[in-house]
Amino acid sequence: MKRALWALPALLLAGCPSLDGFTGKQAADGGPSGSGYLSLGEAVKLCSQLQICPKLGDSIVFSLLIPLQDVAFPICVDRLTGPLPPGRPGVAQQAQSLSCAAKATSCATAAGCFPYESVQPSDPRCQGFDGGTTDGGTATGACSPDGKSVYNCQYNQIVHCDHPYFYPGSTCLVDPTGVPRCAVAQSCTATQTTCSGSVVQYCGAVSNFVYGEDCSFWGATCGNDQSANVQDCILNGLTPFCSTDDVQCISNRLRTCSGGFFSEYDCLALGGTCESAPAPHCVLAGPKCKHGDPNLDKCSGNQLPVCLAGQPKTLDCTSFGLTCKAGPYGDYCG
Repeated sequence: MKRALWALPALLLAGCPSLDGFTGKQAADGGPSGSGYLSLGEAVKLCSQLQICPKLGDSIVFSLLIPLQDVAFPICVDRLTGPLPPGRPGVAQQAQSLSCAAKATSCATAAGCFPYESVQPSDPRCQGFDGGTTDGGTATGACSPDGKSVYNCQYNQIVHCDHPYFYPGSTCLVDPTGVPRCAVAQSCTATQTTCSGSVVQYCGAVSNFVYGEDCSFWGATCGNDQSANVQDCILNGLTPFCSTDDVQCISNRLRTCSGGFFSEYDCLALGGTCESAPAPHCVLAGPKCKHGDPNLDKCSGNQLPVCLAGQPKTLDCTSFGLTCKAGPYGDYCG
């Protein structure tokens, strides 16, 4: 089950029955067409923001396990618009958050579109909640004034309990040990985790609060872990644990690890392969171009030639209300 960094050691959990009337979502919603997450226009806007918002990519990869942090603009656009493996879980759920961020007008509002928001240590919301390292704040974090978010500033993270990733009705609640969590204040006593559609549900061993997380938001389903024999978020029958945050090609699968869990894109299911340079990505069969080709990715006025889904394409930045400029990871529309 996906956890915030601060919660991993503390949640020794058992399951909890579903709330009345809640059945969860069906996770396998990727259509046979394998279409991408966003339209070209939305992808350009979001990837432009990623060039100037230092923590936005971290928020996306921790929340959705989609690797958009620290990559060149054309690779970012390709990952958001390129075809996805048919039947991939959670496409609609992930696209909802990504589209929200693409429409945002500031870095802060874009990051707020995701359940886990990575923040700078200087974020004004974190004054007094940084674990006592500079201003005597509490190490356990705190609830936001409106009760909708958990401030875990010791780990530079704000968790939005009202995001649809979390169990419906979740708010910031403080457990008996003084730790704030996203949960529902309903007593539960079940001894096993349970699945409701794509949502894994469980009880806090200390708090008896109801917890729940929608596995589909990071490309997984909820089912039986064949190794541990418990209900959990799974890929290929197992809970996808990992230990090192990275993006890599493994047997023609693009694997992203963040926060102790991984998600994969099956490049072979698209008839392609996974290539590691210039950054790990799926390459479709018979490409007419590749990322990093010498005639691509450089501004010519406000025109930016790129490679999308293996096909050369020239982006007119002005058609998106932007101009072509140099950025930290190469030229981009911004």
